[in-house]
Amino acid sequence: MNFDVKEFHLNDWLTQLNKKCELMIKQDNRLFEPMDIPEVLANYTCLIDAERMDQLFSNLISNAVKHTEENTGIISFNVTLLEPNQVLIQVSDNGFGIDKENLPFIFDRFFKRTSLTEVDGTGLGLPIVKQIVASHHGDIWAESEENEGTIFYILLPINKREE
Repeated sequence: MNFDVKEFHLNDWLTQLNKKCELMIKQDNRLFEPMDIPEVLANYTCLIDAERMDQLFSNLISNAVKHTEENTGIISFNVTLLEPNQVLIQVSDNGFGIDKENLPFIFDRFFKRTSLTEVDGTGLGLPIVKQIVASHHGDIWAESEENEGTIFYILLPINKREE
């Protein structure tokens, strides 16, 4: 994968991300709860490949849409500043969830969970997401409960803006 990393003001990037995600989620007839972006994030920048980050969040949204009910599925975002130089982004849904036996393997290539709800896919989306996050010197993990939903956590490094 090629990366074109550029510096972005964190709150600007998150605002754009919010708008893009809202469009994707609403066009698939799911409910969207946007992230509240804390004002303090205006004091930070991030070094990212915006196109790859779009790919990452598009993939997470696509999975959330596949695993939630139309018209009642809720996909939400949350962002938290972690000191000293990290931001934590959460992508949550109220969908079918992932059972405990499958959860440790979701980032493995070609892994497709077994479930009562058959969903199309190649088993490559989440490994690509993990690679994108790792290439940005971040981390990703998930928590899930069957029939209650899933939360993906994306931890990324950020930098304090020069005054």
